[in-house]
Amino acid sequence: MADSIVEFKDQTIVCRECRCAFTWSAGEQHSYAAFSLRPPKMCLKCRTWWRLPRDARGIRPGGDRPSRSEMVDTLEGAFAELFLTGHPLAEQVAVALASRRYASLRAAIAALAIDAAAASEGTTTT
Repeated sequence: MADSIVEFKDQTIVCRECRCAFTWSAGEQHSYAAFSLRPPKMCLKCRTWWRLPRDARGIRPGGDRPSRSEMVDTLEGAFAELFLTGHPLAEQVAVALASRRYASLRAAIAALAIDAAAASEGTTTT
């Protein structure tokens, strides 16, 4: 019986918590495969942070995460202008405000930031 040889190469993965890119080395991949583990979804800093006791965590490694109410305030301030100008992001912001889900709010704020960056460069995203 021939053993299949798997060649591992360094991979770049984006952390689901802090959104920074980190390298998953070939050696780590080999170790993960030996124990049948799935690839990591968080960088080492965020994994370490999550393993701390809740009262010892403090601020997240990627920076301070805005609260839900802060994000709602930001989106409510932007929604009126988006709605009046007929901007395509108005619907996404309205859905995020209606649901109040953290992921929806974060995605809407990210879309607004991307749109603002594109507008400052003179390009359009839609």
